[in-house]
Amino acid sequence: MFNTNDRDFKVKVPNGYLVAVESADKECYPGIFIFFSKDGKEFSFDDLITIVEHNDCTGTIRVDLYQKGQDDCSYTFDYENGELSD
Repeated sequence: MFNTNDRDFKVKVPNGYLVAVESADKECYPGIFIFFSKDGKEFSFDDLITIVEHNDCTGTIRVDLYQKGQDDCSYTFDYENGELSD
């Protein structure tokens, strides 16, 4: 379990909060992790919704979607020049 801090961005939604957290690898994969939090104060990797990050090797933005209770992402796609690809 993690606690939100002053650097995290929170958005109130009807049943809780979306919490955006900066990625740890800012050099190779700068981006954000988006979690769901019921109280806006605590979240865990079980609450991970998506990771959106820039891949310096390919020059694309990668989006990984997660389902609750699964360790691996459910769907991944790249965003490049306004186009989505699997």
